[in-house]
Amino acid sequence: MAYCKIADLIARYGNEEILAIADRDDDGTPDELVIAAACDDAAAEIDARLAGRYRVPFERPAAVIRMLACDLARFRLLAGRPHEQAIERHKAAIALLDAMASGAISLPRATGTTGVEFESDAPLFGPEAAEDFTGGVR
Repeated sequence: MAYCKIADLIARYGNEEILAIADRDDDGTPDELVIAAACDDAAAEIDARLAGRYRVPFERPAAVIRMLACDLARFRLLAGRPHEQAIERHKAAIALLDAMASGAISLPRATGTTGVEFESDAPLFGPEAAEDFTGGVR
C-alpha cells in the first residue's frame, strides 16, 4: 500500500520537478506507472524499517509517514542524478525512520502499534458496589 501518490509529490515538490523526473516517455505528463512504482518502493522501505515496532502496512498513516514516503519516492525518481536537497531529505528520512524503529521517537497511536493498549477512566465498579453488581450473592 503506497503512502503517497502523484498529487502528494506535486504538492510537495512542484509540477515542474515531478514532470522533469517522471516523464519518461516525453509526452508532457508524469508517467503514472513510474510514480506508482516509486511510491510503492518507498512504502516497502518504510514498512521494512518499521515492521519490528509497528503493525504495517499502516491503514491510516500519520502525516509524517506521507512526508517520508514522498522524500523516498522522489529520491528514487531522481534515479542516479539526485540533487543536494533530495540527498539531504533522503538521509533525513532514513534517520527519522531509524529513530522510529529504535523507539527513540514514536508515531501517534492512530497509526497502530504492535502492542495492545487500553485506556480507562475510574473503574465502573468498586468494592462498595459489589453487592449491587452481584445481586447480593456471595
